[in-house]
Amino acid sequence: MARKLILVIIISAIIIGGGIWQEVYMEKTFSEFERKIDALEKAHAEEPLKPEQVKELHDWWQKKHASFENFLPHLQLNEIEMTFGELMGTVVAEDTESATGQILRLKFTVSAIAEMFNIRFGNIV
Repeated sequence: MARKLILVIIISAIIIGGGIWQEVYMEKTFSEFERKIDALEKAHAEEPLKPEQVKELHDWWQKKHASFENFLPHLQLNEIEMTFGELMGTVVAEDTESATGQILRLKFTVSAIAEMFNIRFGNIV
């Protein structure tokens, strides 16, 4: 009986600890992602973006993307990838108006995903 109780406590602690780690990791990463997008948006307001600037942000995201595949649905992650592709296409084509739209799409998509998977009462109920 005592072994089962200890096992239940240990498993519960692992699950709760994993949930807390996931929440902190997601919050930290998506906050940093939003800051990087804001910096890209500011740079774009000053002069048209260069493909290297978009690639630099995309490369950073690719490193984070792999870990998010373990606990976020792929559909939302693919939405970010498609937006990066569209943004790169508009930057290469030097279509600054469309690039502005794609930066905003990326910004709002990342914000929505971060909000969607936060632990809060509305998401639990």
